[in-house]
Amino acid sequence: SRTQQNVKEFLERMKRLMPGVDVFKDGPVVRRGIADVNATRAEDQTEHSNKHEWIQCMKEFRRLLFDAERYYDRGKIEESMEEPIKIALIDDGVDIKDLEYSFIGGRTFCKRDPEHNLNDPYYVSSTGHGTIMAKQIHLLCPRAQFYVLRLEDHPSDESARQITAKSAAQAILAAVRKKVHIISMSWTIDPPEDEEERRALESAITKAASADILMFCSASDQGAKHVATYPSKATPKIFTIGAATASGTVDSWVGNINNISFTFPGTKVELDGGPTDTTVKEVTGSSVATALAAGLAALILYCVQVRILIATDPVEKQKARRDFQSLQKHESMMRAFKDIGTTEESNHKFIAVWEVFGKRVEEKDRVDQEDWINLIAKVGTTLCMKV
Repeated sequence: SRTQQNVKEFLERMKRLMPGVDVFKDGPVVRRGIADVNATRAEDQTEHSNKHEWIQCMKEFRRLLFDAERYYDRGKIEESMEEPIKIALIDDGVDIKDLEYSFIGGRTFCKRDPEHNLNDPYYVSSTGHGTIMAKQIHLLCPRAQFYVLRLEDHPSDESARQITAKSAAQAILAAVRKKVHIISMSWTIDPPEDEEERRALESAITKAASADILMFCSASDQGAKHVATYPSKATPKIFTIGAATASGTVDSWVGNINNISFTFPGTKVELDGGPTDTTVKEVTGSSVATALAAGLAALILYCVQVRILIATDPVEKQKARRDFQSLQKHESMMRAFKDIGTTEESNHKFIAVWEVFGKRVEEKDRVDQEDWINLIAKVGTTLCMKV
């Protein structure tokens, strides 16, 4: 069957690319870290756990978004968007054949295999990590367009995979050239020993910040041990995201919360296996939280684009366009995130989505179907009031 063939191909890739990792067909390996692309683990759900109300709220808003688009009378909204939201996903590739997302291409920065003269393509994920991140982003913003950039990695002393700083710098520069709105980087890199590589990485990150590209990266998930890592070490104009539990408290692996911008769900987050896999999995790590944060930023930008689309007053349309441009600046998106609301218990790090997104869902039953699109645009208005 196709599923068996996919499993066989995956096992062969893992054996070739990650010989130090054991793969069990009957269940996942429980370990902290899928490659060294930042503490993520997939686990079978053996007992009922507290579901993230945050995730449930955003899934309900997602349904509202789909319904609003369906009842809007000007055709497919995505075809009328002035500026589709583009996200560069920098990771270990994405298994595109298993997904139904919108892709605008990609590149790989893996070294060519000298024996077979082959390159590891961007449209295949070496460990599944990049595919999981794409799913989290798509969960929050289903209309986002993905530009997939595959990093080069190699075995480290800890039997994990270590990203090369050179490929990270190349990928970030490729994202800048593509003029994406958002760069999602669910990984960390220790400061490179090679000074030239360190400067190249810092330069690439700085260029992305100067181009007003919203960058999201992960906390290092080293617990009490903290060493400043890249990409966040290079610029303050980057969102460093940590994992939170279902209750909204910071995951113990995140360490000092003063070193992170915000926390998002990242502890035992349920992962939809898709139509061919009904098994419920859970993933954990700040990398998951980072993808959700990037997805939320994309969703906010999308809501402003909806606002531009449906505006009939030329003055309001121009104001919405200015707001969209402003939101692409780090400090403006920072303000928008804070305006969504944060919890006091998390030291104002955990984004509480219920007031802005949950309230729109509650209003759905009180509004005519053809006006549901206004609820989406309303989010784009509310979060631009202070930007």
